[in-house]
Amino acid sequence: MRNRKMGTSPEKVYQGARYAIILLVALTVVNIILCMLNSDHYFVSSVFMSYFVVVMLNHTAVSIAIAALILVPYVLAFFLSKKKPVWMIVALVLFVLDTLFIIAVMFWMKKLGVSPWSMILDLALHALVIYELAMGVKYRDAAMESKTQEEGTEAPAMPTDEEGTYEEVDCVVTLSKENGKKTIAANGVARFYDNEVVIGTIGTAQQFFVGNAFISPSERMRFTYPEIVRAYYTTKKERTLQIDLADGRFVLFTLAGASREQLAAALYAHGVSVEPFAVLRQV
Repeated sequence: MRNRKMGTSPEKVYQGARYAIILLVALTVVNIILCMLNSDHYFVSSVFMSYFVVVMLNHTAVSIAIAALILVPYVLAFFLSKKKPVWMIVALVLFVLDTLFIIAVMFWMKKLGVSPWSMILDLALHALVIYELAMGVKYRDAAMESKTQEEGTEAPAMPTDEEGTYEEVDCVVTLSKENGKKTIAANGVARFYDNEVVIGTIGTAQQFFVGNAFISPSERMRFTYPEIVRAYYTTKKERTLQIDLADGRFVLFTLAGASREQLAAALYAHGVSVEPFAVLRQV
């Protein structure tokens, strides 16, 4: 478990504890159904108190209703703990009480002259679940903080109309690294501003940006017009335009919703002429 804690984020540990709660409820329901069918099968990792009521009251409707009521707080703990970590504590307390109930039943069995060792596996697995829930309690604050930061972190905003006018072209853009062999693609649009070209997915829920150093996905892919050495179409159908940059990189614009005239016009407006068909470089 040590390696797991070190290699797993607090949020994943917390979510694992949440799923342990709903698994307990599911196994308990299965146990109750098996009990009503007079089956010899039984899952030890369940809410024992709920199952015990059904057995002791001979599968009556009242026993099933009581068993369901016992499970209600667990179900609430699973759903409400997603946003309110205090419910993870509720689940832990409930299951500790259920474990104590098992111990009480074991003493009761011994007093009646029945061997309590048949319950030892129940007790051992209850201890494991308690540990799982305890980890959820331990990391609840860190998990909530991590989730809040993740939800509050937005992708860097692309320049807006308030920051300058631009021509927007819908295309698939591929920008090579310095060695010219590996590429990074940005599916979306390119915005042609007065002083630079900014590339990325704009106006969608999942934004994708690539930095100049190709390290952090949180930065924009961008270059200025002075960096452009040459611009030319790479296919006879003129659907892909290649721009060679001064540092040895090159950019491929594969048109999507836009026309080639729109792409060419965006470059012409900033002093970049587009040459006709040329041989496509190997990417």
